[in-house]
Parts: sequence; structure tokens; C-alpha cells
Amino acid sequence: MNVDEFLKLLDEPQVQQKIKLLLADSQKVEKLPVEEKKSIDLDLQIELLAKENQNLNQRNIDLDKAVKKFKKENEEMKAFIKKLKEMICGKDKELATQTDELLDQSSKITTLKNNNSILELSVQSKSADVKNSVKEFKELKELFDKTQSKLNWYRENFSEDIKVQEIYSGLSEGTKGSLSGIFKSTTLSGLIACGIQDKNISNLWDYVKNEVVNGNNPDVPAITKLFEILFARFTLALPMYEPQSVAPGDDFDTQLHIKHHSSLNVSGTIESVLLRGYLNTKTGKVTKQSIVKI
Repeated sequence: MNVDEFLKLLDEPQVQQKIKLLLADSQKVEKLPVEEKKSIDLDLQIELLAKENQNLNQRNIDLDKAVKKFKKENEEMKAFIKKLKEMICGKDKELATQTDELLDQSSKITTLKNNNSILELSVQSKSADVKNSVKEFKELKELFDKTQSKLNWYRENFSEDIKVQEIYSGLSEGTKGSLSGIFKSTTLSGLIACGIQDKNISNLWDYVKNEVVNGNNPDVPAITKLFEILFARFTLALPMYEPQSVAPGDDFDTQLHIKHHSSLNVSGTIESVLLRGYLNTKTGKVTKQSIVKI
């Protein structure tokens, strides 16, 4: 037993009481024989050892409690550390997931920016194409308007002339051969130039009259129209001539009209006009009498 342990035992009330008794009886002990003195010392040592053993047991109990408490705290600490690790790992996973999502969003944003840039370039290109197309359209529109204006002018001034050539081209070869003495040239300008001459107009009217009277030529409607167009051109150069004013319902006049052989009456009102004649307005003389049916 060390000094500290001994001093600690002295703090015990029972030990202190025992020491007092021992001191009080010390004189008596001194007077006892040696054998008795040894017995008393041994009892005292046994009692002290017992007390010390009791203290050691108590210390062991306290130590066991401390160990159990430490173990419990250690387990709690381990559980806390485990939970903390799980939380940290969970946060790491969550953070990693969020990082992946951010990277994915960033990639999408970059793709959208690239697509937007491409789209802007495409829009700029299309805008330039549209501007060029608008410019070309305006140029074509101006050209079209000019062409249309010219076409309208030609149509207004030469449509009848063009119709002359169309009519002539549609005639049978026999009719064309019969008209060869009047039309020396069968081009558009040749037909007009020949057709509006005074002599040729008269000859053309006579030819149409004969075909109308005979009634065998299927080209009669065409050559009648041909005469009317050329005669209108003819009166532009010689305005003293004009077509006779005659219509169905007028009275038949032998001075003005020639009766067609298909007529059912000798006289009376005109049923239809087969070929209109013309007159000289200056002299009032009828140059060609109209062919009518009564």
C-alpha cells in the first residue's frame, strides 16, 4: 500500500475510530506479551486489507459503470459518425446529381445557343434572299407592266389586223386560191396593204357576194367577216365610204338591196342581212347594195 492510499484510508470514519482505540489501548498493548502484540497487528492488517479490498471492489464497480458509460457513449458516437457519413455521402450524391443536371442543362444551353446562331445566320440569309427576290419581283413587275402596256396597245391597235391573218389562215385552199388575185402577199402587213385598196375592196365585196348568192362555200361567214374588218380599215383612209345602215325589219328597197334567192317573198320586210353593202357619203350614191333575205 502506498502513502496516498493509506492517507485516503485515514479519511474513513471507522478507520479513524479504530486508530483512536488503538492509541488509547497502546499502553495496554505495550504491556501485553509479544505473541499477543503480533496477533493484534495481524488483525489490524487484515481489517485494513479488507477495507482496502472493499474500496477496490467499489472502484471496480465504478470503473465498470464508467466503462459501460464509455461504451454507450462510444456506440452513440459511432452511430452519430455513421449517420454523419451517410448524410455526407447523401449530400455528395445529391451534389453529384445536381452537378450532372447543371452540366446537362449547360450543354443544352450551349446547343440552343449554337442552334440560335445557326438560325440567325439562316434568317439573315433568307432575309437577303427575300430582299433580292423583292428586288427581282419589282424589276419583273416593271417589265411586265411595260410589256402589258405594249401588248394592250398592240391589241387595241392591231387586234383586228391580227384577226385578218387568223381568218385568212383558216380558209380552205380553194378559197385562198380564189382570193390570190386580191391578196398578192399573205403576210399580215401584205393582207392589210392589199385589202384596203379601193379596187381590192370592191373586188373582195364582189367575191363575197357571189359566194353568198351561190351558198355553196362553207367559208362564207369567214370571208364576210374578213371583208368587214378590211372595210373598216379602208374607211380610215377614205372616210367618205361607210357601210349601209340596214337591219332586219327594214322595208326591202330595190335601190338599196338585192334579194337573195332563198327569200320567200318578192317584197316586204327584211328577214336577215347576208352581206352589208356600202355607199359614198359625199355623193350619197350606193356603191354596193346589201344582200338580204325577205
